[in-house]
Amino acid sequence: MKKIICIWVPGGIDSTGKDGMSKETGKDTRSAERQVWKTQDGMFRLARWANRYSPLVGFPESVNWKRELAAQEKRTAGKHVGTQYAHQPDPRAAAWKTEAIWLDVTNVCRYFGSVEKLVERISEDLMRLDIAARVATASTVGASWAACLYLSNPTTNRSVVLSMDQQDQAAVREKLGPLPVNSLRLPATALDALARLGIATIEQLIEIPQEAIVQRLGAVVTQRCQQLFGQTIESLKMVHSQQRYVSEQVLLGPIDGGQMVVDLFRHMLEPILERLAKRDRGVLQLCCKFEVSRHGQQIYCDTTANVASATVTASGNHVEQFMIGLYRPTVQCPHLVSLFQLAWEKRERIDEMYHISIEATQTARLQQVQLGLFTQKESEQPVTEKCELARDQIPPHVFARLIDRLTSRLGKQRVSRPQLTAESQPEFSFEMQAVVELDMRRWCRHVLRPARKMLD
Repeated sequence: MKKIICIWVPGGIDSTGKDGMSKETGKDTRSAERQVWKTQDGMFRLARWANRYSPLVGFPESVNWKRELAAQEKRTAGKHVGTQYAHQPDPRAAAWKTEAIWLDVTNVCRYFGSVEKLVERISEDLMRLDIAARVATASTVGASWAACLYLSNPTTNRSVVLSMDQQDQAAVREKLGPLPVNSLRLPATALDALARLGIATIEQLIEIPQEAIVQRLGAVVTQRCQQLFGQTIESLKMVHSQQRYVSEQVLLGPIDGGQMVVDLFRHMLEPILERLAKRDRGVLQLCCKFEVSRHGQQIYCDTTANVASATVTASGNHVEQFMIGLYRPTVQCPHLVSLFQLAWEKRERIDEMYHISIEATQTARLQQVQLGLFTQKESEQPVTEKCELARDQIPPHVFARLIDRLTSRLGKQRVSRPQLTAESQPEFSFEMQAVVELDMRRWCRHVLRPARKMLD
């Protein structure tokens, strides 16, 4: 029998690590697309964090995050209840799509002692991270979600462990039988049909012959019942652990000008870009850390220091840290070196450098560009006439580089573009929003859309 652990964070979690129970409502002015990206990125970060317990972490189905999160907001506001429903829908019935992850610990739980000890450790680690989550363990994905939804308690019993032995499956059926049918991960139409038939619990549903269920309710109800008790195999769509792209080097001695630092940065960056190019990925954000001394001070600091601010002076340690952000993934070393030079020129005088670390903290898949028919150069595609850049005929990649350089010099909040708002007065019907806060995939797809040649 398999051992599946379900981690449910009520309300979801964003990319900053804050769960939905602790979010402040009414203060988020970001666009809906940006909020969807934050929530999706936060759940994937949680899944990669859970890779420390098992390499098999994922979701049961592929999810349209934008559509599901919009429906979730309606359920939270109570706007999902229609006159055609014969029952009162539970807002938590569809939370498994965007608020939960699953771990397959069948072959790794023995390294933690037992499943109970592993579940207890996961709960303690989540509480230490200030994440209000519920954890449940069962032999199937459906049973673990049902136990997590109705058997776990957010105050007294955050973790539930159901028996995973073949001999104790009758006891598991007795424990899951009184649970509502909302725990079966069924669509709203199937739940409404069950309510019209007077079927409220799993125990009442499994007593009906499967042929009658398929004829009256559809095959999805039978499939969920079989998945609940392990009669049908349900696989997880795995989220692989995020590979780190880091380059470090220990130095000792004076710095002979800024060009030496630039050459060292280029030498350390090239191996990272080669690894990314082999995986067809590019850099979206670089984190650079330097341990230095200024004005003749001899400082030998810990090379494992973890700093959050730009410049930290504590116990005589000077650590320079800055981020290099881009709006399109790239593996072009000259462009990244030029952005590094713009950021390095704003630093104060540095006499000695002891340690340098470069890490690609955010990566993305590279954009596919069609090559020319008779040349190896990229084919230059004009900008569409409806684009605001069509007047100057600025290629998209050139415009993206310009934004990268302006942001590195002026700061991301000073590079903005107008966004329309619902306002009666035209002079107040817009607001300036930083380009970095926009959904860049949507921006590159609509604003920088290349013109397609019509076939005769």
